[in-house]
Amino acid sequence: MINIKVTSRMKHEDYVALYTASPYILPRKHFLGIGISVLLSIVLVLPMPSTWRAFTQDSSALTADSAAYLATDQSAQERAIEQDQSTKLQENYEDYDIPSHYFKDEQHPTAETGAIDDEQALASSDDLHEAETGADASEDDAIAAIDTDTSDAAASTEAPAELTPEEQQMRDNIIAATSVATEGDAATGTAGSTTVSESKPDDVRSEEVDASTAAQLANNEEATTEASASSTDSTDAYIETTETGDMLAQTQTPATESSADTDSSAATAETAAAEPQEEIAEVRPEGTWYRQTVKSGDSLSEIFSYLNLPYATLNRITKVAATKDLRLKVGEPIYFLIDKENVVKEMVKGTGHDQQVRFTRMTASDDFRVVYEDLNAHMDQKALASVGDATSMPLAVAAQKEREAREAKLLAERKAKEERDRANNVNPNRPRLVVNSLASGETFAKAGHRAGLTPSEIKTITQIFKSKFNVNKMRTGDKFRVLFTGIGTSALISAVQLQTSQGKFESFMNPEDRNYYGENEFTPTAGIFRRFPLSGEIKINSQFNPHRRHPVTRRISPHNGVDFKAKIGTPVYAPADGVVSFSGYQHAAGYYIIIRHANNYSTVYMHLSKSEVKRDQKVIVGQLIARTGNTGRTTGPHLHYEIRINDRPVNPLKVELPSSNHPNLAREQREAFANNVKILRNDLQNDRLAIARSK
Repeated sequence: MINIKVTSRMKHEDYVALYTASPYILPRKHFLGIGISVLLSIVLVLPMPSTWRAFTQDSSALTADSAAYLATDQSAQERAIEQDQSTKLQENYEDYDIPSHYFKDEQHPTAETGAIDDEQALASSDDLHEAETGADASEDDAIAAIDTDTSDAAASTEAPAELTPEEQQMRDNIIAATSVATEGDAATGTAGSTTVSESKPDDVRSEEVDASTAAQLANNEEATTEASASSTDSTDAYIETTETGDMLAQTQTPATESSADTDSSAATAETAAAEPQEEIAEVRPEGTWYRQTVKSGDSLSEIFSYLNLPYATLNRITKVAATKDLRLKVGEPIYFLIDKENVVKEMVKGTGHDQQVRFTRMTASDDFRVVYEDLNAHMDQKALASVGDATSMPLAVAAQKEREAREAKLLAERKAKEERDRANNVNPNRPRLVVNSLASGETFAKAGHRAGLTPSEIKTITQIFKSKFNVNKMRTGDKFRVLFTGIGTSALISAVQLQTSQGKFESFMNPEDRNYYGENEFTPTAGIFRRFPLSGEIKINSQFNPHRRHPVTRRISPHNGVDFKAKIGTPVYAPADGVVSFSGYQHAAGYYIIIRHANNYSTVYMHLSKSEVKRDQKVIVGQLIARTGNTGRTTGPHLHYEIRINDRPVNPLKVELPSSNHPNLAREQREAFANNVKILRNDLQNDRLAIARSK
């Protein structure tokens, strides 16, 4: 407890602390100092001309300094430099070797077509042919196994023990038949002689049938032989027969299931041998038949393409066909035999009133064989009536689905394009002159869209008058006229006239550079290439010297440009129209700029203190692009300036520049623009051009 002494001169009071938040972050006494600082900053900055230019000047517009630069006659400066031989040079040995890709014109890349040549189409057909071959690989393996068994059976008939004359004669026939079959395989180079026989003459095929029959008889004979050493390669059934020792009994009375099969095969073989060879039925491939009717204008190539059949198959057919075999007749049917692997095994078409040609093969790896026969002889009449349409074959169904999906996609794209065109006011029949006025409550954009202007055209007009008049401030009743280079929304704007309550505004396109100018606003620039990028007196520090030798390393250190003596901050102007291909920093070059001009010319500016342009920006002759400096590896403030043609450095002081300092060029360009303005102004007032084109 605190004791407080109270005197007559002191009042006893209780003090209570109340929470009262201040509305200010800083104390009030500090605001006066802050306000004074802001006012002093404004007073110091506003009078500076560069400050106003930074906020009000268009980067591509020409300032008064730029106009003075363009008005300077640089021919006098060239003569002064040629006469001044006493200039003391101050070499700079650390210039940057610029990569070549900055000097290439990337505005017009080479177009690439998506066309597929014939070789690519054939390659695709070969891929399909390989698919056919792979589909029948298992069939070829099976045929090869049959031939191997036949050869083994023939080999097992060598040297039987004490054969009777009939058995000796049968043995000789087996050996001869086996030799014929082996020679047939070697001549054709295939694994299966039975399959290849489809493409041989009838007499050779008959010999192979005899060989097969003889082989079966040999198996029966081995069953009655006691020489087990010579029959070790035969089947297990025959081995059991040899071990019993009762060969004749085994032959007449089968003891096992294999013996029964052997007797049955022998009987079948004897029956086949007794029949005449002419009555042997032709072995035909299996599959499903489909019919395609020839229409007007069809060709075999178009039919195969429409049905999605391999082009390699058509090549195999045309290789063996005669000219008359491939002629098509409107309304005639073409039959295709398609197997389970979608391989074309046969194709049949008529060649006359009662004749037809049939192209047939057994496997996808075989060549087609040509058969001429009676009309519709490839199947009976009942089966002929039930043949399905070719469009129902699996490959054709898949192709039809792809076509439908592709058509649906194209239809969707077409509808989307129509919607975009409708939103963008695309109209191929829009007249060359558009005349309209703002209705109550309308803006210029809404009135322009109602008149037929596209959104991009409305934006362009807004930009044309950006520095003169704000089109968004147009009022009800204000009129506008827009003249185009042609009919339709693909044409360009050639002239615009605005009649507003604040006055009349006009702008016309210059055909040379496609920029828009008022009647008295055009400054000729196109075609001019000035010698120096600096204004005023020109002094050279270092000449162009591609063979300059470094004083320290004694190696060749080319100087690809000219060094101009200049104080830091000296304006650098574009000597010609162009596009900035690079603007950045490098440790040797410092801040530097590359501008690409017409006719494969390029200019380079190094050791800058400041860049006034950006990459991909368009510049015009006389435009301020940078200020000189002392950045990078330098011996003092200067401007390193290069001119290159096709990336080859040339002497900036001696190279012949395109239209350089042409005395009459500016006057000719002004006259051409003035004449163009007269024509465009007359067309702006020609209301007949505003009549819509008949659709």
